[in-house]
Amino acid sequence: MARIQQSVDIKVPPQVAYSQLIRFEDYPRFMDEVESAEQVDDTHVRWTTRIGEHTHDWQSEVVDRKPDQLIEWRNVEGPVSTGRFEVQAQGADNVRVSFTIDSEATTAGDAADALSRQVEANLQRLKQMLEGAGAAAGGGAQPQPSEPARQSSEGYGDVGTSDKAAPTN
Repeated sequence: MARIQQSVDIKVPPQVAYSQLIRFEDYPRFMDEVESAEQVDDTHVRWTTRIGEHTHDWQSEVVDRKPDQLIEWRNVEGPVSTGRFEVQAQGADNVRVSFTIDSEATTAGDAADALSRQVEANLQRLKQMLEGAGAAAGGGAQPQPSEPARQSSEGYGDVGTSDKAAPTN
């Protein structure tokens, strides 16, 4: 299983970044390969991605949440994959957002390199979206009340991966 980890610094408070990351329905706004993400219940998300001409559907389970700090998930159907977004405060109005994905779909070197580039591009789009929202009057991501922390006995998981190398960024 290949591991990809990328980070980006964003000029927003931690609660703004976290609030955006728990809105799975907004992932298509910054993840090119994600066509849709639907929150099924408190812990499950139904994903549709498009890689080239191939569409992939699967479900993931959120296995851990720490308000304003992290969200972790794993696929419960579809490709074997786990993922994690971490939000690390870098002062009152700055964060470092890190995304880690472990995926069997990216064990080959070229696939892992392609996924790494895609993750980097997706994080840059997230940065532009969040920083642009902060600058726009009344628009974009706003802090939401933090959710109760959920503890997990499992590892961390991944939301958007498919059996192709570029589904979760």
